[in-house]
Amino acid sequence: MSHPLPSRPDEGHKGTFGTLGVIGGCHGEEAVMLGAPALVAHAGLRAGCGRVIVMAPASVLPGVLTICPSATGRAMPEQREVEAGGVLSWSESLQAVVLGPGLGRGGRARCIVQQHLTSE
Repeated sequence: MSHPLPSRPDEGHKGTFGTLGVIGGCHGEEAVMLGAPALVAHAGLRAGCGRVIVMAPASVLPGVLTICPSATGRAMPEQREVEAGGVLSWSESLQAVVLGPGLGRGGRARCIVQQHLTSE
């Protein structure tokens, strides 16, 4: 049984309906994963988020935004730069964050997750 979504105000704009941050994607020796963050970004927009910002490695961000052109993007440092910190230092206010789609399982992913958990 489906329930209709509530109607939106006529004067609403993308800033009215919240911003979702998607942190994911990787370009490693064993895999390039850009589909997962793109699908999550698309799902966020379809679910009603006003704005979706994808944070992915610079090497995969163009591919993510090609799959989901309605999202915006921020380049995330590649492997060697992640350990230096600062991955989650963006200034926009986010109402929700999806952490991990296509992030991989290596040290880079652990470092990003740890930075996020300790920044809360």
